[in-house]
Amino acid sequence: MAGRDPALPVTGGAVDAKVHELTHMTVIEATFPENAELVRHTHDRTNVVMMVDGGFELALTTRTFDCGLGVL
Repeated sequence: MAGRDPALPVTGGAVDAKVHELTHMTVIEATFPENAELVRHTHDRTNVVMMVDGGFELALTTRTFDCGLGVL
């Protein structure tokens, strides 16, 4: 589709990742470098993210969310 942001795997930009395949879901533990900036992108499926250390800023078209420690 023209003009669509590129799809990026959940581990895109990660320096370490472990994948755990469960019956009804996949759990991915990923570590990203401090101050990493990823290009605007999409994912091929819905993701639920739980921060256990550090955080990130999620910038959508009209809003920005601070996703810090413990945010789900």
